[in-house]
Order: sequence, then C-alpha cells, then structure tokens
Amino acid sequence: MVEGPRGRRWRVWLMVSLSVGIYYGAVQQSVHDLLDHDRWDWSDMAVLSGFWAVIWLPAQFLGQAVARRGVDRGWLPKSPARRRQDAQEHLIGPALKAGVLPPDVDPEAWRPALRAAARELNVVRWLTLVGLVGVAGLVGSAAMVENGNSSGVWGIAVLIGAEALLAFRLFGRQLRVVEGFEAQLRQLRPRTGQPPLGRTDDDRPRRR
Repeated sequence: MVEGPRGRRWRVWLMVSLSVGIYYGAVQQSVHDLLDHDRWDWSDMAVLSGFWAVIWLPAQFLGQAVARRGVDRGWLPKSPARRRQDAQEHLIGPALKAGVLPPDVDPEAWRPALRAAARELNVVRWLTLVGLVGVAGLVGSAAMVENGNSSGVWGIAVLIGAEALLAFRLFGRQLRVVEGFEAQLRQLRPRTGQPPLGRTDDDRPRRR
C-alpha cells in the first residue's frame, strides 16, 4: 500500500512529537537527578515523556489555528517583514519540496527568497544541533554523576546525540538544495534582444 502525502506528514508529526516527549522527559529527569542526587527513575521519565508527547502535538495545531484565525480576522496583524517572508515561502516552497527549479522562474524575485531561506535553514540547523547536543550532554552527566554510568541512561544520551546529527544532516540537505538553486540562477542570462528584468522597451534610453 502506497502512503500518501498526508500519511507521511502525520508520520513525521508523530515521530517529532515522540522525540519532543523524550527530550522533555530526559531533561527533567536529568535535572532532578543532578540537583537532588537521586537515581534515574524510568517510570517517572515514561510518564513525563508520554505527557509531553501527547500535549505537544495538539498544542502545535491549536497554536497554529489560533494564529491563523487571528491573522485572518485582523487580531494579529502581520508586520511587513512577516508578510514578505510568507510571500517568499509561498514562492519557493513547492520547488524546495520537489528539489527542482521551475523553468520559468523570475531570478529577481527568487534570489532574495532563496537567500532568506538559506539564512533561516543555517540558523535552525545550528540551533538544533547545539540544543540537542546540550540535552545529550546533560543526560550523559546524569549518567556519570548519579547513575554509575548506567547503560540505559547512556543509551538515551546517545539516541539524542544521534538525532542531533541526523537533524543537522537533514537541514544541511535542504540547504544544499537552496544553494543549488542559487547556482542555477547565477547561470541564467537575459535573452538576446530582451530588456533586463524589471525593465520594458519603453524604459530603454533613447538616442537623441
């Protein structure tokens, strides 16, 4: 049975929700162990992780729905920068998902959108890496200091560290797609006899 786009989206959302639950549960358990000099309690972590995994997904959808409704009704006016960002995402989003640059792109419109996407991807991938490596380091510290180098606790730290590297690679792959689009745009040349982009025949200087 072939999985459709909606099914893949839901699978990704569920995996992210589960991961978020593990992060929150591991952080809270690690802080508790280090501050109270206690041992790792797997039942407590399971409850905490399950709670955050169940809460996070509907909270995300509810927050997005409220924000969208607020914008539509004018309760949450968008700044010019946000409107520009939304327009740029709408312009290049489908091509980034497909990984193919459309043949009829307007380079003058696409270049700033691609530059903005590259900046955002670069910031997000490094923030994700630093944040998750920090969580893995915290769990590893709890394993060493309070849990006698427990293999189970170390397994959680290694799992989170591996997810950090995987996320870094996935964001890097998206960034390479953006950079590939930018390289293709640099190779585009105006057609012979055509005015530069943004100008018409009436804008050309006339001989006197």
